[in-house]
Amino acid sequence: MLRLLLSRPAVFAMGLAAGAVVKNEKVRSVARAATREAIKVALAMQERVGTATDGLREELEDITAEAKSEMDAEKQAASKE
Repeated sequence: MLRLLLSRPAVFAMGLAAGAVVKNEKVRSVARAATREAIKVALAMQERVGTATDGLREELEDITAEAKSEMDAEKQAASKE
């Protein structure tokens, strides 16, 4: 549900409601504030996900390097036999 609320189309729709569609200044102000908060939450989540995936990427690179090293060692051992 949160993903849907923070999707680009949903945020765009909130922005439209806050800007062009709503004529009442008080409602418009509240809608703009809500839209701004939703965008801030989405940006914070994006940053957290990016940090988490960076760590995962580094871990996978390390594991890949270890696997290649083991394969090279196994090939060398097999060629000596």
